[in-house]
Amino acid sequence: MPALTYQKGGLKVADELFLIVALLHRELPNRDAFTIGEVLKRAATEGLGAGRVDQRSLKLHAYQHAAANEPPGKGGKYRLVYRESDNRIRLLTASDYVHPDRHQKFYPEPDEVPEKYHELLEWAKQRRAEPGKQDARWLQGLFELRGLGKEMWGDADPDQYVSGLREGWE
Repeated sequence: MPALTYQKGGLKVADELFLIVALLHRELPNRDAFTIGEVLKRAATEGLGAGRVDQRSLKLHAYQHAAANEPPGKGGKYRLVYRESDNRIRLLTASDYVHPDRHQKFYPEPDEVPEKYHELLEWAKQRRAEPGKQDARWLQGLFELRGLGKEMWGDADPDQYVSGLREGWE
């Protein structure tokens, strides 16, 4: 089944969300995250989703479809933003937890956003790579091991397998 692509006026909603949150971070550098109300208000002033009847799809992307730390639903598996425990939204940093089932893009593709935002994309990439924002992901390897070798075990019962290994032990 092909993945759904939410698109309005040629710009994907996930890409719009990324651009809006990046704009907020650049305009308000002392703030670490933003409420969905702030995101929606800034989106309205930027006018990227002007053809949209309501902001429901932007909210869904902020809370689930593009939130890297949330389990992916039927929507995208993007890793564009991070949803704080108080539901505020911010750009993803290099040290943030990313749900292991999320494997799609970290950034919008430059050819999929208006040219006037290309500099903003570069700014966001540099911001993510800044010293202090790139803490060691010491558990990253464990997340990547999820599901490894599952085809070898098939339907084997773990308890029976371990019992079989222990046969003959003294």
